[in-house]
Amino acid sequence: DTGTFWHGTHVAGIVAAPANGIGVVGIAPEATIVPVKALHAGSGSFGAVISAILYAATDGRADIINMSLGAAFNRGSRDAAELVSAMNRAVNFASRNGVLVISSAGNDATDFDHSGNLIDTPAQSGNGLAISSTGPFGFAYGARDFARFSSYSNWGNSLVTLAGPGGDFAWPTNENCTLPTTGGANVTIPCWAFDMVLSTSRGALASAGGYSWSAGTSMSAPAASAVAALIKQKHP
Repeated sequence: DTGTFWHGTHVAGIVAAPANGIGVVGIAPEATIVPVKALHAGSGSFGAVISAILYAATDGRADIINMSLGAAFNRGSRDAAELVSAMNRAVNFASRNGVLVISSAGNDATDFDHSGNLIDTPAQSGNGLAISSTGPFGFAYGARDFARFSSYSNWGNSLVTLAGPGGDFAWPTNENCTLPTTGGANVTIPCWAFDMVLSTSRGALASAGGYSWSAGTSMSAPAASAVAALIKQKHP
């Protein structure tokens, strides 16, 4: 990955950061991560995504595929129709192999029930589940409405299966707030950042690891995937 914020590492930490008393803990800390790299620096091909799905569902032996990625486009062209068909086949192949496919619903604040020919893939592909986002507004000031719909999240019954905690960044001002950690130390950052999700990241030094705040359906999808992992652990 590139830079100091590693998107895949942040997503993986939401699922399974270990309960070792360091940093953060994932929702399913005993889950096993099967890392499959399909994109680089935030971009790549749908061919690579499809190959990643097929690998995870076979040699990768995954029970759950989390895809915190996607694109929305008009399905009217022949090329778009072929892409949609290919993604559907890949997701359904995974499903037939007993793999649950979970994708982020996207961050365009779009109502997909009234979006014409617009389609979001892999969110709307095959038998997969699409996850929208919720998050508080003003956590630093005491807001605890975690069911509040995130300002950026796509929505619509034709798209979304479930919602998960993906945070938000809609707080309109840039003042700093200070809150204590569970370990007792204080953290001072812009108040709006406390509405986001804290998870593992590269940090300034790769050797030391680090933590970053982020928000998006990229964060809500792994939360749902982690709950699915807990269910799988309970009922294998």
